[in-house]
Amino acid sequence: MTNLDAIINKIMADAEEKAKKIIKEAEDQGEKLIERSETEAKEKVDRRIQRAKLESEQYIDRTVSSARIKARDAQLKAKGEVIDRVLKEAEKQLISLTDEQYIQFLESYLHNISLKGNEKLLVPENRQKAVEALSLDIPIEVSKVIESGFQLVEDRMIHNYSFSSIIKFYEDEFRKVAANYLFNEKE
Repeated sequence: MTNLDAIINKIMADAEEKAKKIIKEAEDQGEKLIERSETEAKEKVDRRIQRAKLESEQYIDRTVSSARIKARDAQLKAKGEVIDRVLKEAEKQLISLTDEQYIQFLESYLHNISLKGNEKLLVPENRQKAVEALSLDIPIEVSKVIESGFQLVEDRMIHNYSFSSIIKFYEDEFRKVAANYLFNEKE
């Protein structure tokens, strides 16, 4: 039995050595797998951190850009309101012209208009006496509808030279001039 014991011991020793080798290989593979998993996890975390940083930078950029646009819009709105007030004040000032200034305005416009002779001049009631004193070669009528300026009626055509109409007609140009003057804005 000694031979048999020696064979069994040899088989056991070989089996034990193979088992140790298998266990060692399994442990090595397990460590490599753990290392690889840790590396992959770290890479995933790094990628997510980079993506989060990029997204946060983009969010900050969008937020700042949006705030700048809102600030610009508010500034433009405020400038528009100031210009609106300037135009309304200009109209008020035109409405409150003295008779002498009104007559200069009327004569200036009539001088630049080609009259055919069949027109009539409509003026506000408060300007009737001053206009009649001019002795114009055109019939003059009072209009309760006209608050400022005047109108020329030719057959069925009405040429409106009321101050509000003149301001509306030249509004874009007036706005540019006012913006340039008030806010130093050039075209």
